[in-house]
Amino acid sequence: MAKSYKQKYLKFFQYGHDEFVPDEIDGSQAMDIHHVRFRSTSHKNQHSIFNIMAINRENHNRCHSRYITEEQAQFHHDEFVIRFLISNREKLKELDKTSLEYYSSKLIESDPYKSIIK
Repeated sequence: MAKSYKQKYLKFFQYGHDEFVPDEIDGSQAMDIHHVRFRSTSHKNQHSIFNIMAINRENHNRCHSRYITEEQAQFHHDEFVIRFLISNREKLKELDKTSLEYYSSKLIESDPYKSIIK
């Protein structure tokens, strides 16, 4: 796991190099860091937390064969990140601008106190 986006993922989610990292789709042992939007489609935030997720080899192959769609992978990743951010809100300040805006709005939508504020 020498690539910078892999290091970025491990650091953000506070995983050690030899620690169990769960597959964001099924909870098994993740072996790969997958770009939700493929690197070949090249967008400017391809290595942001918004676009990288931990998955096992089987699910990685399913993503690349489009058996798991980009939208489905993004849904699983968003759920994983939101659960993490709810219990680690200080991590919001480490997000890049695009990810911060996206997940801040998602957190507000999922906040259990939202109904009290309305």
